[in-house]
Order: sequence, then C-alpha cells, then structure tokens
Amino acid sequence: MDWEKDTDSLFRLSTGAGQPDLLAASDVMRKRFDSVRLIASDLGMVLIEGETGTGKRLFARALHAHSPRRRGPFVAVSLKELSPTLLESELFGHTRGAFTGAIAEKVGLVEAAHQGTLFLDEIPKAAPATQAKILRLVEEREVRRVGDPESRKVDVAVVAASNTNLWSEVIAGRFLHDLYFRLKGDLIRIPPLRERPEDIHPLLTRYVREHARRTGRAVPLMDALVWKLLLGHRWPGNVRELENSVRGIFSSVRGDTVDRGALEEYLGPGTSGGDRESEQGSNDLRKAELLEALRRSGWKKAPAARALGISRPTLYSRMRMWGLRDLGQPGEKV
Repeated sequence: MDWEKDTDSLFRLSTGAGQPDLLAASDVMRKRFDSVRLIASDLGMVLIEGETGTGKRLFARALHAHSPRRRGPFVAVSLKELSPTLLESELFGHTRGAFTGAIAEKVGLVEAAHQGTLFLDEIPKAAPATQAKILRLVEEREVRRVGDPESRKVDVAVVAASNTNLWSEVIAGRFLHDLYFRLKGDLIRIPPLRERPEDIHPLLTRYVREHARRTGRAVPLMDALVWKLLLGHRWPGNVRELENSVRGIFSSVRGDTVDRGALEEYLGPGTSGGDRESEQGSNDLRKAELLEALRRSGWKKAPAARALGISRPTLYSRMRMWGLRDLGQPGEKV
C-alpha cells in the first residue's frame, strides 16, 4: 500500500467556501453524506452525535452549505467554554446596565445568526437555565436579551452537537426532555474512525500531502509494516488525532522512510483495542514478528531491523523489553 489513491472512487461532501471537503471511502460515511444533503434541503433543527474528533463542526458547516440558508451567516458557539452567566450574554445578548460591566447594549450570537444557521457545540454542557432559554428559542423562534423585558423574533436553523448519547443525559436528569425531542428533528450519528478503517488511508493521504506541500518536504515512504501499524491503531481521538499525527509521521522519517518503531512510540496507547487484553495480544504479535525476523536473518540485527521497518536501536530496545538474547546465549527467553 502506498500514498496513491484513486480519488475518483472517494466520496466527498462540500462544507462551504474556504473549508475542507469531508472525504471518505466507506459506505457508512457515504450514507451520512447523503443524509446531510437530504436534511439540508429543509434545514430546521438537527442533532449531531459523535465522539470527540469525528468532525461534528464540519458536518454542521456542510448542512449549512447545502441548505437554502447558505447565503446567511454560520455562527458556532461551544457551550462548554463559558460560565452560564457569560454564556447567556453571548448567546442572547444583553441591555446596557443589565449587570456589572454591561456598559453597552450587546447583540447575541443567536441574533447574529438571523437567516442563517446557529451551531451549538457541546450541547450537554449547557446549564439548566440556558437549556430552558434554548428551548424557548426553538419553540417560539424568539430570544430575550439579558435585562430586556421584550422578546425579539429570529429566523435561525439550529444544529446542536453532542459527543455523548444525549438521550442518556435526559435519562440521568441532566438534560431537558422537551429540548431533546425538539433538537432531534433530524439526527445524524457520526461513527468513530475505528468503525470505518477504510477511511484511514485516504484521510492520511490528504493530510500528509497537505503537510508536505505546506512545509516543502517530500512525501515520506511507508512500507507495509508501517501501514499495518497505522491501520491497526485505534485512533481514540478520531479524525482530529489522525490529522494531528501527521507531524509525528514526518518526525519519524529516517532517510526518506518512516521508521515504524519511532512512529509506534509517538502514537503510544491505542494501537490495537485500548484494553489490557488486546494490548497484550498486540505485544505478543510484535514479539512473534521480531523473533521470526531474527531467525530468518540468522540473528543478524541490521537485516532483521530492515525487515521489520524499524531502526536497530528500536530492535535492541524491544529485545531487552521482551527478554530476548542472541540465539545460543545462556538465559535466552523465547
């Protein structure tokens, strides 16, 4: 496997001018892209669920870009980044003198999204009082600025995102039942990257080529063992982790080829399964591969390291870790 990929066979979804397209090879993501186009044609209220790093904000942008509201504003706000008091002021605005420090009238983000799309990220983090005001917004299509007795009509599509199953928050009593069903006018669940491994190769290809172009570096060579490592990694941070790992891939280059051992150390936990049993199984597999490479090379370290796609220091490190010594030496453990 190399960096070449038939881009005509990939599925793409535009997320708007100046934004990267969503890209996938898996059929499950093709179906999600089709759902976005269908939902966007009559965009109202949408709930997006997916683990951290799966691309919920880009999906929200895609909904906006494919909707009749595309010429209007796209306004995004993370509900976990501000205290409830500041959040309500940011979302709904305030009047002059509404609280200490309110020296001028402020238009909130909801009003700023008029005739466009409001994206509410991390919706479970909203305080109960904020949830009640969001419920009023989606029911009445109106907002009331902090300190203002009068309500104002707004025309916005509301896209909310959660990195957990929002219904579980309702069951636990942490999220308003009525707001959940209002937001769930349409539901999009984005599967984690580990459930669609066929998307890893095209996404890595994109990010590696972009980094090479941006930094003026050559695209590194990767042998089958390196690809096996990357395709077997659990990617707990999903697409965001994969994109951020590109620097690690380039820093693992020795000569013009990615060193598997250096990359493995960079990636850390999550290579195969994330639990102790699967981690042990992965270690057993790597130990068996190392032993086989050593036996094939007559226990010569340089050719064994080349066969495994790792450096000689990494090979020595693994031999020490697994208690392996040269064949025929006393105390050899195999």
